[in-house]
Amino acid sequence: MKEMEKLKKRKITIIMSFIIVWTFLLRITDIQKIPIANEQHAFRWSETAIVIQNYFYEGWSLFHYQIPVFGAPWTTCIFECPIYQTVIYVLMRLFHQTDIDLWGRFYSIIIFYLSAWALKKVMDLFIEKEISLWICATYILLPYNIYWSRAILIDYMSVLFALLYIWGVCGWLKEQKKGRYIIGFFFGILGYLLKASTMFSVVYFLAIWILYIIYNEIKKETNQFSISTIKHYIFHNWKKVLFLGVLCIIPGIVGVIWNKYTSLRSTASVYTAWLSNIPWWNYGTWKQKLSYDNWKVILERIFDFFGGFYIFALFVVTYFISCRKKNLLLIISSIATCLLTIFTLFNLFYVHTYYLISLSPFICISFGVMAAEICKALKAEKTLGNILIGAFLVLLVCTQVESNKDYINWTFSQENTTNGNVGVYIKQITDRDEKILVEGEDWDPTTLYYAERRGFMLRNLSDSGVLREDNYTTLVIHHPENLASIVEVDDNLVQYPRYNNVYIYKLYSSEEYNKIQDKNLVYNLEFNQNTNNVYSVDEKQIQYIEINYDNADMGKEIFIRITDTLGNEYTDKIYLPGNKNYICYYINEICKEPTSISFGELENQ
Repeated sequence: MKEMEKLKKRKITIIMSFIIVWTFLLRITDIQKIPIANEQHAFRWSETAIVIQNYFYEGWSLFHYQIPVFGAPWTTCIFECPIYQTVIYVLMRLFHQTDIDLWGRFYSIIIFYLSAWALKKVMDLFIEKEISLWICATYILLPYNIYWSRAILIDYMSVLFALLYIWGVCGWLKEQKKGRYIIGFFFGILGYLLKASTMFSVVYFLAIWILYIIYNEIKKETNQFSISTIKHYIFHNWKKVLFLGVLCIIPGIVGVIWNKYTSLRSTASVYTAWLSNIPWWNYGTWKQKLSYDNWKVILERIFDFFGGFYIFALFVVTYFISCRKKNLLLIISSIATCLLTIFTLFNLFYVHTYYLISLSPFICISFGVMAAEICKALKAEKTLGNILIGAFLVLLVCTQVESNKDYINWTFSQENTTNGNVGVYIKQITDRDEKILVEGEDWDPTTLYYAERRGFMLRNLSDSGVLREDNYTTLVIHHPENLASIVEVDDNLVQYPRYNNVYIYKLYSSEEYNKIQDKNLVYNLEFNQNTNNVYSVDEKQIQYIEINYDNADMGKEIFIRITDTLGNEYTDKIYLPGNKNYICYYINEICKEPTSISFGELENQ
């Protein structure tokens, strides 16, 4: 019998080792090739990565880290306690690495596997180890988790802390070990500091199981359950109840204190004061919460974890018809945790697909338990059962591939490797100490992350006064018609060649602009829609052209064609600002030896 047990354990060890190694290799495939700018919800990846980046430039800080997208003093836009960013930064410094896109992903994968280990530890408290392995394997294998575990996000670290908190709390309640209490207390605090939204699911899950554990203890002591027996239990176990209260309440208080601190920091700048209202946005409105169409969107994402709605329905029906119900409470508590958390933080789950990371352990619990019990029931049918188990597993793989093909494509896409973000170009044409104003990207830090610069993400054109207040040198413009609202008549603009249809301008003072002109590198040209705008510039040393135009051409978008000495042609678009009569264009970026320049209205190109 012992030999059979050893053989079974060895077989399980081999299977789990294979799953871990194989999925690890899948996860690290091409992580060095795909820029985070090309990923789903890239704004959130770069929001995390830019903190790490600024640790390298500005030094580490816990309370004044930088997400430099709303101007000086750079430290008013902060959210979570930067535990994840600090860990990645320290590991990168320790191993002398600087590529955040690569190493941030690599260490995130390691963190994910630690969260899988923590899920296994938690499940061992509630169910047989064989079924907890099913849950763990499900968690590791799901395409959703394969994709998002590669992300430079705090979420799987927050899941790790949340699971260790559950392990500490429930382990202490069940076994009364002081070490478990300390672990629960410590990781509870870290969990609330890192990501309070993840802890909502923990609260619901723990509430169910704490009540269940206490209910069983009361029943065991008194053989009945009533108000009087509850009072009796509290009276005779007041120390335990007190310590449990501390374990559940103090970490939450620490999280509230951090959130109050971040709100206070945001009010230090007129440009970030609105951030203090974001927590209320997270909850959504009652109208949103009670909308069937909204729930349909979220539930379809959850069904995809199982392989689609029909596979989920097959699981549920088969489980209730053919399987034992020993672990039914675990399934019900996991599903209830998911639904209650979504209902509470509805906007987050409706808008962001990655927020299901926080619920993935609980989804995998219900998935894994039902799958294990179904296979156990089929195994009883011996040879036929083994055939059916094989067919069942093949069905799961096929439906997983079909329902999660978007995540699979995103993970292994070979067409997703070119970084077209304008920040790459901005880095080439600016110095580290230059500040960038970005219009038309809301407050997505991706451009500033790849530019490795600090700046101001223009959310409202009335905020354009910051341009002169803080000496911004470079403008990234998606809607050039907004230029007149951003720059003033006496601002000297030099347009650089557009990058992926984005307009780039350098802003010069009159003194700087005159110095350029004094070097005789500026060639003055006229644009008029009623004349032939073709100019020969052979044998002239030109780096810039100044295009002068009259009022009738203000606010127009025109094309420019430049021919070099070899006959190569370069074309671009130029916007003629609506509140000026001239614009300067830097041709040296695209053509070193021009022979002719021509202009035309865009519609005639």
